[in-house]
Amino acid sequence: MPISDQRPDLHLLELASEVSQTGAWYYDIATDRVTWSRVTRQLFEQPDDAEIDLDTALGFYRPESRKRLTEAVERCIQKGTPFDLKLEVETPERGVFVARSVGRVQRDAQGRIIGLAGSFQDITVLVRAEQRREAAEAELEFVMRTMSDGFFLLDKDWCFSFVNAASERMLQRKPADLIGRCMWEAFPEAVGSSFERNYRAVRETGRSVMFVEFFEPLQAWFEVNAHPAQTGVAVHFRDITDRVAEREQLHLFLTAVEHQPVGVMIVALNATKPLLDQGIGYANEAMTQSSRRTRRQLSALSLRSFLGDTADTASLERFADAIERGQPARETFQARTPAGKSQIYDATGAPIIGANGAVTHAVVIMDDVTERRRAEAEARRTERLALLGQLAGGVSHDFNNLLAVIMGNIELMGLTEDPAEADELRNEAVQAVLRGKTLNESLLAFAGRATIEPRTEDLGDFLRALQPLLRRTLPSNIELVIDCRPGLPPVVLDQAMAESCVLNLVINAREALPEGGRIDITVEERTARHESAGMLQRWTTLVVRDNGKGIPADLHEVVFDPFFTTRGVGEGSGLGLSRVRGYVEQTGGFVTLDSAPGRGTTISLFFPIATVDDRVQQSDRPASAPLPSQPRGRVLLVDDTKAVARVSSRILESLGYEVRVAHDGDQAAAIFEREGPFEYLLTDIVMPGEAGNALAARLRKRAPGLGVILMSGYPQKAEFASMLDDRTVFLDKPVTRDRLADALRSLG
Repeated sequence: MPISDQRPDLHLLELASEVSQTGAWYYDIATDRVTWSRVTRQLFEQPDDAEIDLDTALGFYRPESRKRLTEAVERCIQKGTPFDLKLEVETPERGVFVARSVGRVQRDAQGRIIGLAGSFQDITVLVRAEQRREAAEAELEFVMRTMSDGFFLLDKDWCFSFVNAASERMLQRKPADLIGRCMWEAFPEAVGSSFERNYRAVRETGRSVMFVEFFEPLQAWFEVNAHPAQTGVAVHFRDITDRVAEREQLHLFLTAVEHQPVGVMIVALNATKPLLDQGIGYANEAMTQSSRRTRRQLSALSLRSFLGDTADTASLERFADAIERGQPARETFQARTPAGKSQIYDATGAPIIGANGAVTHAVVIMDDVTERRRAEAEARRTERLALLGQLAGGVSHDFNNLLAVIMGNIELMGLTEDPAEADELRNEAVQAVLRGKTLNESLLAFAGRATIEPRTEDLGDFLRALQPLLRRTLPSNIELVIDCRPGLPPVVLDQAMAESCVLNLVINAREALPEGGRIDITVEERTARHESAGMLQRWTTLVVRDNGKGIPADLHEVVFDPFFTTRGVGEGSGLGLSRVRGYVEQTGGFVTLDSAPGRGTTISLFFPIATVDDRVQQSDRPASAPLPSQPRGRVLLVDDTKAVARVSSRILESLGYEVRVAHDGDQAAAIFEREGPFEYLLTDIVMPGEAGNALAARLRKRAPGLGVILMSGYPQKAEFASMLDDRTVFLDKPVTRDRLADALRSLG
């Protein structure tokens, strides 16, 4: 039955309920019955014919809400106290929602309380909206109070109504001291300043402004954003004093960098890419000139693309890794200009560390040393040529003497009938050839063309063998005295490099004796401590001493530096002593200098004693290969010099091998195809047309087991190291019969 049929005075209440979707209810105390309007039943999900008493109605409320509503209903019945509560209700379908329940007493004609009547409204949406608003306001206030930037509100009277915590540090005032105070009274210096002008403009125009200004009383630069607010002006500001100082420093830095004579690039780092793939953010004028690119072209490149495929990948990664770890880096790189010209750069990288300790930028100094390196190479070449020219007369004399020995002994061999004398003549000729070979290797070493081959040597024997060459470098007014103590411990030497070092020292001593004098070279054993403060140990020393003009003490630290020289322009590159020290240190030794003006110079080379003596004594060498009793195999001999080919063929035949001779690659390939198989290929490397190593590779494809001997009069062994294996050996010319026999025997 509709509520209006039971109670006419609730008719208007039901009508309002229909319009506002607010339910109505009535509780009859006498019958303990609760009557709900249609909207109320819908909210509680109850049918129209459901009988509801007070306990049933209260059962829909959550425990805490039920307790509060029960107490409110009891007070209303007993004392007539109305209630207006916000409660949580739970129904099977909707679950928990928030409702507003309002109740008043109903009295009869005698004024007695006979029931309660009220309204019931679902206010879940309103409550949730209010909660979100309150949360947003709280969060906004929290952000404003805790953010690192300053923020304050000015009301319509220019008084502070809100000041966050960050403002205290920047304004040097506590927020509590500012709230309610007029800004122009708190900061009278701001009156008439751009601060006042901009704040008033915001009030008058309703538009936001941003400005940067220095405030003298606080000695600080501020970046200010002022916005119109409902109550006045909202001001968001930050102290940029450090940033302004950094900009000033950056301006000074860039001004200095721009006028540097070397190329400078600046690259910004971020977490998205490695340093090498970051774009070049800045390049100075010198960088554009050396790279032959405009700044715009450089800004489109990364470090990796700028250096291109000419740079060593490992060096690039090492360079970048050091900078990314906050450490300086140095490397040498090659790059190409847009026209394809090769450029050499000595690169120095310096990281710029940000306030958070992370690397923010990299400054890369690119010193274009292309011309310098070419000049250095030319200086070294010129020095070698000059010194070779000085040696030419003496060396020519030595070679002529050797040729005279060889020719004379060969002629005498044709005249003698005594076998013993013939053997002696032959051995003298062979020894002359070997001395010529050693002399040639010394010249190659001095010219920087020799292959480095360390081996165990007696330093005294080494120096005695070098003595003739040393004497040829000195004029007749300089006496050379060599003292080699017997029984010296062996050392590991590369003979060619060591000869070059000693020759450099002797030539330097010669230059210190323009009027003549004496040079002493002593080889002896010493006990000394390494210059790097190591333990005492035994050394074999080579000491070069002259009685020349000496070296001042202030030059002792620099005479071993590359390119330091006291000679005139074009007379020396200053690389001699640098090379000497570099080589000796590579052996594990060190160099000392003792000199003073007027008492000459002494340079001592300390060589570590060899741990293993692997020298082959002359008596231990195998005897010459005997004449064979039967053929040992077939050899294809290839040499473009017919005289050498004839001699080599005779030697091979004397060793018992069947030989076929060719003078170029094509002829050799034809013989190999027509007259094969062959067990061995003996070929010169440097020939017109196809080189010997290329010929060997071609024939190996047809006969994989072919034994190969590569020969050359040039020091090329290192160039073909990758080809050498158990079926390939290298021999430098001239080749003796015994060495050739050993090589063939090693190939099986």
